[in-house]
Amino acid sequence: ANTMPEYFVRPTNKSDSIKYECEDYCAQRVFGLGCEPCAPANLTTQEECLFPGPFGNGLLCWVNPRDMVVTTTPCCARKTDRGLIPNPILNPETTCRLPVKPCDCDGLNGPEFNFSHAFALSFYMPAPRDRYWDTVNNRCVAV
Repeated sequence: ANTMPEYFVRPTNKSDSIKYECEDYCAQRVFGLGCEPCAPANLTTQEECLFPGPFGNGLLCWVNPRDMVVTTTPCCARKTDRGLIPNPILNPETTCRLPVKPCDCDGLNGPEFNFSHAFALSFYMPAPRDRYWDTVNNRCVAV
């Protein structure tokens, strides 16, 4: 796997998206500029809630640059006008570039992403300290 993603700077000095391979995307080793930890209320499973993400502060979501609000859109995701679905059409608003071809974890060529297939170091990282999984109400709660 390419452990150092490619980052491009255009001749106009504007940044371009970080380019990833399917192996990185499927292992949840991806991030992009303008992404922040997802709000706990938007994480719907225990795995999503407690996953450390690439930096130990949880799964990352895209921040809308117009109002600086953290959205429910994953930082690096494929998106169409029908919403987030397994689709080879890229989300033009994210700052990471996924392969145009479908990845195995998209759900097109096989099962969707499974947290047991995440990058190896994530199994040794603690869960984010700003949230916990409420087993009574089955929801992710901010501390």
